[in-house]
Amino acid sequence: MNQEAKAENKKSMEKLYNKKKTRKKLPKQILMIIGVVALAVLIFGGFKLYKVYTAGQFTNGAMESAEGKKLDYLVEEDPNGTNTDDIMYADFNEDEVITTMHKMTHQKVVSSKKWGAVEMTSARVNQLYIIVENSDFENKEGLLYILQKWQDKDFSLVDDDHNYLWKLHGGNVGEATGVFTEEEEKEFVERVF
Repeated sequence: MNQEAKAENKKSMEKLYNKKKTRKKLPKQILMIIGVVALAVLIFGGFKLYKVYTAGQFTNGAMESAEGKKLDYLVEEDPNGTNTDDIMYADFNEDEVITTMHKMTHQKVVSSKKWGAVEMTSARVNQLYIIVENSDFENKEGLLYILQKWQDKDFSLVDDDHNYLWKLHGGNVGEATGVFTEEEEKEFVERVF
């Protein structure tokens, strides 16, 4: 081979080598990105699992329930309860109101077992009051009595309220045995909601 052919061959080989080198770098970069994303997902997922696990331990199993979102929709759409004939109010039958109120008490009571939780807010309590007040529920009087106390921020007997609601549902496990301190309630709310 002559010198020119050797030089041209060398250039061709270098181009080929550089192309292969570039191709090798690209997958390494992609693999690195995938690895970083996977690690971030694992860390985030692990944190979420840890939070759920520790929340379940502290809260005796209570986790946030969907009833609160349904109430929030009513609060947004009809904050003063002026459209109680609307179909959205019909969605709350007596059983659902009792269940929602029962789950609201979970943030305030000591109990060996809790299934579900609905954050107790003034807006939600007021909305429940409107629903019950405009109903013909069998337990209307007892429910209004409890809701009125809650509107007045009287939670001194919330364990009795819990047990009344719990018994209406035929409760046999998870009777309230006391009322949380402010610190215990705050910790429950932070962990569950």
